[in-house]
Amino acid sequence: MAVIDVTPQVDITALIDSDDVTEGDVLLLKEGIYFQTVNISKNYIRLIAKSPEVIFDGKGFLLSAFILSEVVGVTIEGMSIRHYRDDA
Repeated sequence: MAVIDVTPQVDITALIDSDDVTEGDVLLLKEGIYFQTVNISKNYIRLIAKSPEVIFDGKGFLLSAFILSEVVGVTIEGMSIRHYRDDA
């Protein structure tokens, strides 16, 4: 298991899809605003906010903050999600 620091400038979907992330890894999100949709395609990935100032913002046009593609054991914890079209 690796802990990988992530900033808002990182394309998290591309990172997860890369060989740099394997099942069981923790992506530790640094504070900031993330303008993206994250497609999680690997099992047992953990996305953990390092502080309460981690925000996912869909700018009013992105549909969802996270898409889970037939995965199990995924944890998404500690961030705020706003302005996505699919917010309920």
